[in-house]
Amino acid sequence: ARLIKTVKRDGNERVSHLMIMAGYNAAEWSKYNDNFADSTRVNNLSNSSGFNVAVQFIPQAISTGSILPKFFNRTNYRVGYYSTTLPYLMNGVQLNEWAVTAGLGMPILVDKRVDSSIQLGVGYGKRGTTTDALSQSFVTVNVGIFVAPSLNDRWFVKRKLD
Repeated sequence: ARLIKTVKRDGNERVSHLMIMAGYNAAEWSKYNDNFADSTRVNNLSNSSGFNVAVQFIPQAISTGSILPKFFNRTNYRVGYYSTTLPYLMNGVQLNEWAVTAGLGMPILVDKRVDSSIQLGVGYGKRGTTTDALSQSFVTVNVGIFVAPSLNDRWFVKRKLD
């Protein structure tokens, strides 16, 4: 994560937040075993692995000066890419999947002390093999709500009883 400080024309400091993330995962699906008494299935799974990269940018992560920063300055902007080999085999060929994603985290309350937001995301990708006609394109749409009360909220006030 990287904080980027700039000073606006009105003299207020603006702190932007840039985060670059990357990851790798692997699973040994070839060792998976069905241990059901009436099952005679043979494991047809292969080991899978994948990687992902993403960038998130918040134009005004920390604001000084204005109590209510502008809506689009507090919005999180995200883009990403992932590629993975799936554990499934089709005609002896392991299936692959990749996708490009983008999203927004729009603040519910624009108050700088509250981080609750509505999350919107879209993605486009392909799943299948590159050697034959077994391939499909897909589009994903994600909607979520992230609730994060501030430490100044009334939930965190110690109550006194008479």
